[in-house]
Amino acid sequence: MLTLDKTNLESVTSNQIEAIKKQAQEIWGDKWLAKIVREYARLTETNERYKYAQIQRYFKHEAVPNLDTMNFLLLAVNCKFQMVCYSERVIN
Repeated sequence: MLTLDKTNLESVTSNQIEAIKKQAQEIWGDKWLAKIVREYARLTETNERYKYAQIQRYFKHEAVPNLDTMNFLLLAVNCKFQMVCYSERVIN
């Protein structure tokens, strides 16, 4: 059985955030953070001024986004969330 402890979950989230960051940098170059915040605010119909610090913390790995936020960040860089469920055989 696959188990996700806190360390594994943080690693998975960190990898996802880094993939979003890489895609944003490819799209917008050096201004990627401001641009992803602007796009996130547009998608969520929120004020980008209030979201900048929050989103910046995600990319500095100081905070962890919830699933809704992660999905909007993915949409902001033209990516889609895909979840794959699988099981691992446990040999005793």
